[in-house]
Formats: sequence, C-alpha cells, structure tokens
Amino acid sequence: MKLQELRRNEAWYLLLENLVTLMVILSILVITYPLIVDWLIIRERAQQDVELSRVLYESSVNWPDKSKDERGYKIKTSNHSLVVEHNQRSMEVEIHAVKFSE
Repeated sequence: MKLQELRRNEAWYLLLENLVTLMVILSILVITYPLIVDWLIIRERAQQDVELSRVLYESSVNWPDKSKDERGYKIKTSNHSLVVEHNQRSMEVEIHAVKFSE
C-alpha cells in the first residue's frame, strides 16, 4: 500500500517538474525572441548599406552613364554627384574636385 502511494506522489512530482521546466524554457524563448528578430533586422539593414556602398564605389570608379544596374540598382549621375538607389534606400556622393591621371 505504501509503495503505491509513493508511486502516485512521484508521478505528480514528475508532472510538476516537467511543467516548471517547460515554463522556464518558454520564458527564456519569450525574452530572447524579440532580441533575435531585432538583430536580424539590424543585420539585414547593415548588409543593404554595405551592398549600396559597394555599388556606389563600383559606379564611381567606372562613372557609368546608365540609369539601371543589372541587379536592379538605380544609378543617377550628374556633373557633381552620384546617387545609387535600391529598395527605397539611397546613397549619394557629391564630387567637389577631380584629378585624372593617365
């Protein structure tokens, strides 16, 4: 009789222990999920800025007279500026002086 009583109490203890463990794991996930999502958003924006900078550099070296890159970047040039746009983000460089060498 005592053995059956101990087994019943042990089953409730195991259930309670598992529920507490589940609550702790869920609490950790609820706290860390927004941080991870923010980090991914920041990473994506930084990656877009780096890509815009790279296209801007390539465009400034070649100084093309085209309005669109093959990857969808809009490139606008004038006598004094170069603008690269992509996905409603833009980066601009103003040219104040140029010295060419052959």
